[in-house]
Amino acid sequence: MGLVQLEAGEYEVAIEVTYESPGFRLWKRLATSNSTISFTVEEQPLTTWKAQLNSVLRSTAKNALTDSKDAILYPEFQPLDFSESDQGL
Repeated sequence: MGLVQLEAGEYEVAIEVTYESPGFRLWKRLATSNSTISFTVEEQPLTTWKAQLNSVLRSTAKNALTDSKDAILYPEFQPLDFSESDQGL
């Protein structure tokens, strides 16, 4: 698992995957699939999410140090203007 740093701004992520179709035994047939997502991150919702995440980290540390089992709800970040597309297959 890697580290992803999220800051306010506009993002676009694209991926292209080329693969061998499993149904063709006599010859190899390559296919390609493309996917793209884009979204916008605004400063205020990001600041709120980071504060909530900080609280979760503190609660997790407290549970570990005091051997308690308090329930921890992880925050979910919902970016604005989310869109996705895929082509291929």
